Amino acid sequence: MEFDGRRVVRHDKRHLTEDMKFIDYGLGILSSDILGGLNDEAFDLSDIYAGLAREGRLAAFEATKRFYEIGTPSGLTETDRYLRGHSAG
Repeated sequence: MEFDGRRVVRHDKRHLTEDMKFIDYGLGILSSDILGGLNDEAFDLSDIYAGLAREGRLAAFEATKRFYEIGTPSGLTETDRYLRGHSAG
């Protein structure tokens, strides 16, 4: 995605450009009016983000610390090791 320091300027995972230097991860907060028009069918959240970016309505925060994924066994193990090493007690 393209990010201007405050907002996502362009979000399109299907048509990448050299200006896309960021990935999206972490917490996303959407108001109910954004999701209200959707039906019960599956959808790709990146399509919602792409539309919001085109409208100038997708704010963002640049994270400067490492992302720990937990979607794979090795990622979960590494995250667990990190948390246990940095927890109190």
